[in-house]
Amino acid sequence: MLKISKILVSPQFRRHYSIYFPTEKKLPLLDDKQKVPGSVLYEDKHVRVVYNPPASAPSPYVTPNAFLPKEKRAKGGIIGDTAKRLPPPLGKIREKSYHVTPKQMEEMKTLRNANADKWTRGALAKKFGCSPLFVGMVVPAPVERVKKVEEDLERVKKCWTKRKLDIRDDRRRRREQWGMDEF
Repeated sequence: MLKISKILVSPQFRRHYSIYFPTEKKLPLLDDKQKVPGSVLYEDKHVRVVYNPPASAPSPYVTPNAFLPKEKRAKGGIIGDTAKRLPPPLGKIREKSYHVTPKQMEEMKTLRNANADKWTRGALAKKFGCSPLFVGMVVPAPVERVKKVEEDLERVKKCWTKRKLDIRDDRRRRREQWGMDEF
């Protein structure tokens, strides 16, 4: 038996060095008495009560307001000077402007309905100085344009490999399960 085990463990039977040797050392499991001295509060023939407190005391920075007394709850959602310690924003902060008039909205609709391929959301947003999201809310794409884009997508999907299709399908399923809390 000893010879067989040496043969099976020999280097030529190992697939890869990285797989054969563990990356983390496994710590030995300790008995409750060994973990924290004096942690066993009560021990009987059938019952054993172990006191194992958390590593640190609870903090108001991590405790939800619902569990804090009313006089200690945070006002405005940010406790203390946390707002002063936040990192700087990644991009420019732009002031919102609500300058598009109803007349301009009607012009957007006529342009989009006249030639949806030329007047895309981006082109209309650039012309009227607003966001593409706003253009999409004001003027949804015509049905013909949506069908054309879907047909183009289907044509592209026919060239995809099985692996890419499987990955996309997994993503779609995961997105559906987000709302159901199932993973």
